[in-house]
Order: sequence, then structure tokens, then C-alpha cells
Amino acid sequence: MSKQKKKQAKPRKFNKKNWIISQLRRLSIKYPPSIRARNRTKEEYYILSKKGKQLKRVKFTCEKCQKIDLKRTETELDHIIPCVSVNDYKELIEEIKINNELLNILKCDEDEFKELFSLMIFMARLFVDEDGYQLLCQKCHKVKTKKENAIRRKSKCIK
Repeated sequence: MSKQKKKQAKPRKFNKKNWIISQLRRLSIKYPPSIRARNRTKEEYYILSKKGKQLKRVKFTCEKCQKIDLKRTETELDHIIPCVSVNDYKELIEEIKINNELLNILKCDEDEFKELFSLMIFMARLFVDEDGYQLLCQKCHKVKTKKENAIRRKSKCIK
């Protein structure tokens, strides 16, 4: 039997911005204000096992629709103000381009500056205080995300 050679996939170009964003998201999981926000609606209770031992259980409540008795896996911790911008900050970027001083200080071109600027905004929105988060059931989170994505798509078409 002859073995067929597998086609080797083309090596993908390294995308620095996406790599940084993925690392920041991993860090944000253990960010204390997000943990406190998740625990805001957490309710602990105990059940009796068949062997007579007390077993600790946890349930959560959606902060939007007030659905109760949700398991941890049925919830999503949502940023009230989305991390990924729904606007493209054209006006602010244009203003900065007019004043080339900042571009000269950072020693970068316009495209690199846009990437740096979007990363700054992303970081500021990712690491917010406890009240910048809301715990949502998966249904409410899906609806909110769908609306935000529609706005993003619309603003990209307008450019």
C-alpha cells in the first residue's frame, strides 16, 4: 500500500495584534474584578448525598432577564461596554494624524498607529472595574452580541 503524502499547509503569517489580544484575554480570566462580578449573583446551597454527606452546589442569576438557577456553564460574563469597538474612531485618528508629533515619537506609520490605538482601547475595555461586567444567561448574551456585531458590520460598510 502506498502512503499518500499529506499536503503541507502554508505557514501562516504571524499576526502580532491577534496574538497580543489572545494573551490579554487569557490574563483577564483571573482578573479580580471580573471574578467578583461573576460572584455577584452566585448563590451557594447544600444538598444531602445518598451517603448523608452535605454537598455544596452553586447557582447563578442572569442580570438582564433575571433567570435563576443557572449553572456556571449556562452563563457568560459580559463586558457592558464591548471590548471590541463598535466604532472605528475615525475622527480621533484623523486628529492625531494632523498632529504628526505623536507618530514621530512612537516611530510608527499610520497603520501601525491604528493598531496600537485599537490595542489601547481594547485593553482599557477588557480590564474594567467590577461594575463594567454583567453576568448573562447564554440567550441574553447571544442577543447582545448579535446586535453589537450588526453595528460593527454596518460601520465597516460606511467607511
